Order: sequence, then C-alpha cells, then structure tokens
Amino acid sequence: MSKDHVQSNKISSNHTTLIEPAAVLMKEIVKMNTVRRVVPGMIISGLDTLRNFAANVKISKQEWGVELHVRSKIAVQEVRIYGDDPQYIAEMVARTARNEGYHIYFNKREVSEVQQRPPHLKKRK
Repeated sequence: MSKDHVQSNKISSNHTTLIEPAAVLMKEIVKMNTVRRVVPGMIISGLDTLRNFAANVKISKQEWGVELHVRSKIAVQEVRIYGDDPQYIAEMVARTARNEGYHIYFNKREVSEVQQRPPHLKKRK
C-alpha cells in the first residue's frame, strides 16, 4: 500500500498520512480558497485486493464542509474537508476525481437544513 504526505498549512498537524488516491485529491483541494482545514482519518488496510480496480470516492456534503471516503485497491480512508462552500468543494473534488479516472459516488442521505420530524414522531405535551 502506497502512503503519501501532502505539505500544506491546511492539513491537520496531528495526522498527515494519506493513501495514494486521497493524496492526489488533496494536492488540488488544499489550493482552494474556500477550504479552511483538511483532516485525514484513520487508514484501514488489508482489504481484499480487487482486480482491475480504479480508486473510488464517496462524497458527502455536510453543514461544515465535505466528508470523503476514499478507497484504493487495498485500503480505505475517511477525509474531512472543512470549508465555507460545501457545494463548491464537493464539485471540485468530483471534478478532480473524474480527471484522475476515479469512480465517484454521492451520498444520497444528506441531511437537509430544514429537515422536519414526521408528525407521528413529534413530541407530545
């Protein structure tokens, strides 16, 4: 498994190791003005090796930014990107991933800002 480091003042100082596909994405993402901080998560390695595998990226927009799940041939890593414009960050991540030949997935269960509880779950007085 190839690991990489990206040098930037926007990368968390506690943990800077990234799997190869995540490092390629972060080299472009840290250049964006809307990104405040990138926090790489734990690397889970030793997964089943897949033949003819292209890396894949799952993109989830959050209120605080974007959460990524990046999968390489034998490892997976979560990366959080904190920023001012989650929509723009998600679009740039997707564009960069597409240019690298990665498979892109979007989380369909994103929480809307005006999410309401169903009537049968509302608190009763």
